[in-house]
Amino acid sequence: GEATGVVSAMLLNELEESKSRMERLEQLNSALLRRASQLEATNGSLKQQQDTTAEKNNSLKLELRMARMETEQACRVSKEKEALVKEMQMEIDLVTKSSVDANARAAEGLQVAKTFETDRKHLSVLQQQVQALQEWALASAESKRLAVERAQRLELKLRDLQDDNDPNNDSSSSSSASTNQNALTKRATNGGAYAAGNTTTMTPEGIMERRLWTKTGSLVIGAGHQGHVVMELGDGHKMDTNEVALLRWRFDLTPADMDIVFSILKGNCPDSARQSQADAIIKNRHVTGGGGGDLTGAFAVQGACTLLWSNSTSWVRPRSVKFHVEAYAVLE
Repeated sequence: GEATGVVSAMLLNELEESKSRMERLEQLNSALLRRASQLEATNGSLKQQQDTTAEKNNSLKLELRMARMETEQACRVSKEKEALVKEMQMEIDLVTKSSVDANARAAEGLQVAKTFETDRKHLSVLQQQVQALQEWALASAESKRLAVERAQRLELKLRDLQDDNDPNNDSSSSSSASTNQNALTKRATNGGAYAAGNTTTMTPEGIMERRLWTKTGSLVIGAGHQGHVVMELGDGHKMDTNEVALLRWRFDLTPADMDIVFSILKGNCPDSARQSQADAIIKNRHVTGGGGGDLTGAFAVQGACTLLWSNSTSWVRPRSVKFHVEAYAVLE
């Protein structure tokens, strides 16, 4: 029985040990279960973090791809804008060059217009000068014709003087004829021709007058100039105490539609200085086409007077004056 008791005790010990081991195993199993659940929770959390990280990674890759695309798009836009800026700069350069060329052409056109206007004015002045030269030529031709007429009259008078003198006279007669010829020639050279005489006539007013001399001639007066003729009574014309000298004049103007300033000055006034200081019987009278008249007292100073024609108001056109002057001795 003891053996059975010992076995039973051993079995009981083993059973208790088995129970303790089972409890230990159960504790270990519970700990393992708790650790497994913790590991599962940790694994889930890690998996969730991994998924989140993967999603973030995918998002970052997508953003990176988007950023690269935007960068490429920005680069293309930048290149397009750079090309556009280059094109605009080329257009600006072309417009600037065209503007400079246009300004140069405009300046040339303005210069051409000014030159054209100047040439037109110059042409107008040349036309006026040509017209003035034509009128001057006509006046010169008229003056030449008058000079030829005076030369013919002088030649006729010289022949009359030679015919009046007897060729059989002595040398004194010949010398006297030569002296008369020289005196006549000297009178003819002072701008016209003299015709002396002592013809007595009666005016319609019943006044007796004796013609002392006659002088005709012509002048060509340029634009802006003046011309004059000095009339001297002469020592060879004696007058009685009851006679006074009368100056009678007449002149024609060419062109006939133009005017001239006419004056009669006392004394011999051959230059402008004396003319400005001399006493005037007629002063600055505007005459158109021609004029005439008579007056006394013209020879009161130096036995002479000066007929003055002024063309100072004209800039281009000359004047031709053909005059006829006579001196008379009239009874007071």
